[in-house]
Amino acid sequence: MRDYRYWVLYGIELLTILIPFGISYVTMKFLYKKEGMRLNETLLSTIFAIYIFGVLHFTGSGTFADLKRYGIEFRGHQLNLIPFSQDVDIIAYILNVILFMPLGFLLPLIWVQINKWMYIIIYGSSFSFLIEISQIFNNRRTDIDDLILNILGTIIGYVLFLLFAKVSREQFKHPRNTGIKPVIYLLFMFLGHFCFYNEFGLAKILFNIK
Repeated sequence: MRDYRYWVLYGIELLTILIPFGISYVTMKFLYKKEGMRLNETLLSTIFAIYIFGVLHFTGSGTFADLKRYGIEFRGHQLNLIPFSQDVDIIAYILNVILFMPLGFLLPLIWVQINKWMYIIIYGSSFSFLIEISQIFNNRRTDIDDLILNILGTIIGYVLFLLFAKVSREQFKHPRNTGIKPVIYLLFMFLGHFCFYNEFGLAKILFNIK
């Protein structure tokens, strides 16, 4: 059984995402209180927030604490701007695709205003770009391959959503005033994690690291 302190660490990281999400959700709810709800937006949006936590956790997204600890120092081996020019890791490629498939599926399912190819690709590429840029701050590899594969995963997820919509015959209409919501949620969650999560500092306290 895994040490409970790891779960404490994961729980704190999750809170740095769920609390900003909750604040942004309540704010959007107030601003768009006259807007009708489709399905159970609260439940689906919370699932979306937990999914974003999973993405930021497994990709090792950089934080402000990392920036303070390591500073900004560019090293050649940490930055790859030439697509598929490095050693091919099929498993890593597949995981990068799979990781972003839920994004392409959940976005149009919850916020039908962005049920368009252009919006889905913009969201997928922008979110992946934020993660890749943030990894400069924690000495992880910033790789254009990851960006390409993440976008591919988002597109596949959207295709699966379109198939789901066709099979279920659900009418996904486009209500007004909903397009801005996922932008706000993603920014709040990303910034919450970036500004307030300090993995190394928490690990030092939990595991008594000198």
